[in-house]
Amino acid sequence: LPAIRAQIWTLIQAAKLDHDLGLEDRPEDEGFDDFIMHLDGWLCEIKDVQIRDGLHVLGNPPAGNDRVNLVLAVLRARQIWGGTASLPGLREALGLDESAATRTAADTIEEQARALVQAMDDADWDPSAAASVAAGLPDAVADILTFAATEVVPRMAATTDELAHAVHALNGGFVPAGPSGSPLRGLVNVLPTGRNFYSVDPKAVPSKLAWETGQALAESLLTRYRTDNGDWPTSVGLSLWGTSAMRTAGDDIAEAFALLGIRPVWDDASRRVTGLEPIPYDELGRPRIDVTLRISGFFRDAFPHTIGLLDDAVRLAASLDEPAEQNYVRAHTQADLAEHGDER
Repeated sequence: LPAIRAQIWTLIQAAKLDHDLGLEDRPEDEGFDDFIMHLDGWLCEIKDVQIRDGLHVLGNPPAGNDRVNLVLAVLRARQIWGGTASLPGLREALGLDESAATRTAADTIEEQARALVQAMDDADWDPSAAASVAAGLPDAVADILTFAATEVVPRMAATTDELAHAVHALNGGFVPAGPSGSPLRGLVNVLPTGRNFYSVDPKAVPSKLAWETGQALAESLLTRYRTDNGDWPTSVGLSLWGTSAMRTAGDDIAEAFALLGIRPVWDDASRRVTGLEPIPYDELGRPRIDVTLRISGFFRDAFPHTIGLLDDAVRLAASLDEPAEQNYVRAHTQADLAEHGDER
């Protein structure tokens, strides 16, 4: 075992990982196993990082392996805007349950997904090749590859517009407008870049994809708390930032709704949040958690409608006729009402 540790440390030094981790000397033997766990987490972060090939060069579309990596990253997420209909993520279509996946299962599916994207790249992204590349796989896989060939890759190729539009703007010309956000969050319609981007529609926050992410964040937080403390938390504090809400379309806002056990209702045509509904206790399977929010000044100014929704969600949770052990929001509201005599 000491010999293996010595070999591991030699490889770490060869890869300069000791510099990345801020280590000057090899960890002592009694703490080496904990160090290996820390190193494993660091390597996983490196594996999953999206910015690994340097900064973007204005007007240069991705090509070759860079294009394969970027398309693969885009297709991991469910596509809110999938051309004609929403689409599942490629890994989901291949059978991966993201919420319960082991690292081995995720890596296996990731390799399969990469092989499919590479095959489409080898076929020069001919949409007609999708059926043969995805032969023997679920129909959704071919649909996703077709979507990549007809929407994702052409939009990436239009990155050359960045220079053309920049020069046109400097000449006093009109630059077409377009949405903003991360294309890795199921928002491929933000491509091509080089447009005069506008922020998210505040009334469409949180998005349906953000709601799914927010639910997962809430459940992860609660699971960890129960593991550490043996019970549910009665209240949770969250910080909401305007730039984060714009980038993710409201992951953290959705997390607050999920903790409260309140579900947004969307209009399918506009994708705007039109109302709220309580998740039945039997479906929720846990108490409603009281949430205290700290918001930034920018969030206050940019998302007043969302602040109103959050207030409505708390009031809705507090109004439900549920016992205190099932609804901590109502329990705290009733306690405050008894102490202060009003609902302010």
